[in-house]
Amino acid sequence: MTKPRERDPIHRKRVFDAAIIALWQHHTRLLVMGVALSLAGCAGTDVGLVTSHAPVVSLGPPRTITVIVEDDSPLPERKLCRKTHLDDVQAVSGAFAQSLSKLLASRQLAVVPPDQPADLILRGRILDVCGGSKALRVLVGYGAGKAILEVGVSLNDPRTPQGPPLLSFKTNSTSGAMPGGAYNVSGLVGVGLNALREDGLPKEIDQATAIIDQQLSEYFLAQNWPYPKPAETDLQAWLHRHT
Repeated sequence: MTKPRERDPIHRKRVFDAAIIALWQHHTRLLVMGVALSLAGCAGTDVGLVTSHAPVVSLGPPRTITVIVEDDSPLPERKLCRKTHLDDVQAVSGAFAQSLSKLLASRQLAVVPPDQPADLILRGRILDVCGGSKALRVLVGYGAGKAILEVGVSLNDPRTPQGPPLLSFKTNSTSGAMPGGAYNVSGLVGVGLNALREDGLPKEIDQATAIIDQQLSEYFLAQNWPYPKPAETDLQAWLHRHT
C-alpha cells in the first residue's frame, strides 16, 4: 500500500497564503458594501432651468403668500400600479404643502388659504412621483426601487394672472441611485437601518423644499424684498444640513 504523498512546506504555505488573501478580500468586500449600503438611500436633487421676471406692476415687500400644490403627474399605464400612484400623490401633496407653509412662515411670510387675497402665490405642480421600494433601494440599488419626485415650481403675482411667473423652475429628486448592500447582511444594522428610515419620498420633499427656499431667497434678494433668516429651530437646523 502506497503512502499518500506529503505536501511540501512551500505548497502548504501557498495554500495558507491563498486562504488569508481570500479572507481579507471577504472582509474588504463587507466593508465596501457596508459603505455602499449607507449611501443606498442617498437622495439627490437637480434644479432645472430657472427663469425670473420682475413684477409687471410695482410690488412692495410681500407680506402674504398662498401655497398651492397640484397633481399634474401621468397615471401609470398598468392599472395595478394606479392605486399606489394615487396614494403617493395624496401623501406628497399634503406633506409638501405643509413643508412649504412651514418654511415660508419661518421666513415671516403669512401663509393664507387660496380663497383669500395674497401678495404672492407659490405653486408646486407634481410632475412625477413614485414612492418606490425601500427594500430594493437598500438591497439592490443602482436605480432599483428608486423614489422619484419631480416638481414644477412657480412664483406668481395674482394681480397679473396672464403675465409670466415671477420665478419658475423644476426640481427633480431621486433616492436609490447608489449600489445596494445585498451581500452585507450585517450592514442592515446601524447605518443601514438609518438609510431605510431616512430615504424615499419624505427625504425628496425635504430636499425639494430646501431648493425652493434657496431659489426664493435669491429672487427676494434681487427684488430688495426681505427674506429674513428664521431663528435656529428644527427647520433651520435641517436647512443648514441640506443647503
